[in-house]
Amino acid sequence: MFKDVADVQTADMLDLPVPKANFETVLSEPSDMQKQMVQDLSERATKIHDADSESKKKELFAKVRKGRVRILFGSTQKMGAGTNVQEKLIKTLRRRSYF
Repeated sequence: MFKDVADVQTADMLDLPVPKANFETVLSEPSDMQKQMVQDLSERATKIHDADSESKKKELFAKVRKGRVRILFGSTQKMGAGTNVQEKLIKTLRRRSYF
């Protein structure tokens, strides 16, 4: 009914041509800076499975909080649906004085 009485034409009614896309894969070597960034990051990544006891797990979480470990990998079985390593959430309040 809409198509019969409406003044608007939908995309399927217009039958517009579809442009052909040409895809090309371009490979480039990473720069020295990119290689160094990946190397630095990989040194600060670890797996939760390396912590095989509660004390090692607490020690690992402390390293994450201090920033010595930036990436923590783990399975749902080992870490759960979401592991929060933070001890506290710091909120910054800005108060403005309009005097």
